[in-house]
Amino acid sequence: MTYPPRKGDLPRIEAMRRANELASQGWRVNFKFTCEKCGERCILIDGNTLWEYGECCACGHKTKLDYVGFTISKVVE
Repeated sequence: MTYPPRKGDLPRIEAMRRANELASQGWRVNFKFTCEKCGERCILIDGNTLWEYGECCACGHKTKLDYVGFTISKVVE
């Protein structure tokens, strides 16, 4: 069984466009994805960085990140 992206996940290009807008306003963006092997929802720890592949936090499988979601947090200076 292969798990699909979650409802609401965006295509890579659109997610990057929105993330760049948020980052320019002082937000930190962390991308999240669904592991295609086990279905776990994982978050990339590198802020404002969308890698080509994400490693699952539960099973270690590498998923190509064509569709992602993201979380934001305000950068405090």
